[in-house]
Amino acid sequence: VTTEKNAGLEDDHVLCDNRQGTSAITNLIHNQSHQKDHTSDEEGDDNLFDTFICDNFIPFSGAEPIDQWLDETDALFHRFKLSRKLRFQAIPLLVQGDAKRKYIKNRHAIKSFDDFYEFILTHFDSSPVTVSNSKSSQADHKVEFTKDSVYISNITTDSQLNVANTTGAT
Repeated sequence: VTTEKNAGLEDDHVLCDNRQGTSAITNLIHNQSHQKDHTSDEEGDDNLFDTFICDNFIPFSGAEPIDQWLDETDALFHRFKLSRKLRFQAIPLLVQGDAKRKYIKNRHAIKSFDDFYEFILTHFDSSPVTVSNSKSSQADHKVEFTKDSVYISNITTDSQLNVANTTGAT
């Protein structure tokens, strides 16, 4: 009888262990499921964001006028009230072709959308720099500076002569 009683206790003990194990497994499965749900929610959010960007923005390939594309893209960012963080996250979706290849080669140096803006201008801005006007302007300023220097020099010489004449007269 004692053996049967001990066997019964052992069965209860095994049952208890199994219940605890089942409970632990259930909790583990629930946690994994919750993590998957959270992960799939994040993936879903990422997919929604990607879709939103692809549906509302025109990617830059390098063939378009860069100033126009930047202005239009910036206007859309403001219209949709996208934060700087989201603008930065959108960058890979905003470039294609040659622009994408150049971006991929330099993406580690790009830490913000402003960095990307500078990068894209550096690599794709073909507008001529107006240096010719500044050269003629510099020449004009140089002539004026020379004239001013001569004038100041003459004033200084005249002042020295006046001082010499004044001190010599006393």
